[in-house]
Amino acid sequence: MSDNLTALVEGSSKSILVGLFSSHANELGKVHRHLSNVSTGNLPLTPQSSKRKSQPRLSDQKASQIVAAYEAGKTVNELATFYSCHRVTVSAVLHRKGVALRFTSPTPEQIHEMVHFYQSGLSLAKVGERFGFNPSTVLTQLRKAGVVTRDAHGRVR
Repeated sequence: MSDNLTALVEGSSKSILVGLFSSHANELGKVHRHLSNVSTGNLPLTPQSSKRKSQPRLSDQKASQIVAAYEAGKTVNELATFYSCHRVTVSAVLHRKGVALRFTSPTPEQIHEMVHFYQSGLSLAKVGERFGFNPSTVLTQLRKAGVVTRDAHGRVR
């Protein structure tokens, strides 16, 4: 019995005698911690498989309502809360219906054009207006592209 270790693991209401092979002796501490934190009265008698919760599907009517509310100014997060679904679900509905999302990042083509217009002398605000982005978004994208920016008076920073 030199290859086996015998340990007494105490649970909340019962003590269990556990025999471990020496190759599994390192697991004894994990078993002891687990059993000391688990109430034996709450353990199921048979193993139960965890079933995925079925996700409710949004009807075409709700999808149309989501589109209308989004186009009226509601945010994706507000709609997700209202319809009790995830924000990604709302975004997917809008995408499937062909609605352009607000507050999306500019595409690489738009960034290239932003750089061109900014370097031609337009302000951040004018470039932002042209593409429907906030001037701070334009500034961030220009900096990422390595463009040297100007201050409010047109001087290179």
